[in-house]
Amino acid sequence: MFLKRFEPLEHSLQLARQLLLKDALAIHIDDRAKHKADELQQGTIAILKLLFNAGRGVSGQQIAQRFNMHPSVVDHHIDKLFEKRFITQATVGDSGANCSYRIEPKGQDYIIKSGLFDPNQRPPQRPPNDPHRLGMM
Repeated sequence: MFLKRFEPLEHSLQLARQLLLKDALAIHIDDRAKHKADELQQGTIAILKLLFNAGRGVSGQQIAQRFNMHPSVVDHHIDKLFEKRFITQATVGDSGANCSYRIEPKGQDYIIKSGLFDPNQRPPQRPPNDPHRLGMM
C-alpha cells in the first residue's frame, strides 16, 4: 500500500525525464542545424582559396573556367562569400562574369584558422612584364 502511493509520482518523474530528453535532443539538433548553416560548401571554399592564393582580383569568368562551373553556380558561391563578408568586388562589370573579386581580411582569417592554407603552396609567379606585378592594374 505504501508503494502504491508513489506510483503516480514515479510515473510523473518518468514523463518529466522523457520531456527533458526530448527538449535536450531538440536543442542539440537545432544547434547542429545552425552550425551546418554556417559551414561553407566545397565549391565556395574552393573559390575562397583561389582568391586567397591569387593575391589580386579574379573575374567571375576566370572562376567559372578554372572550376568548370556554370556562371550561375559561380554567382551562388560568390553570393555566399559576400554574405559572410569574406570577399569584395575589385572591379565592376556589366555581369558577374565580368566583375572581379578579391579576398577580404575576414576571408583570409577564415582560410588560415580553418586550416585550409597550405604553407607549402606558393602563389603562381607572374612574368616580369605582367601589369599586375608592375603595379599598373
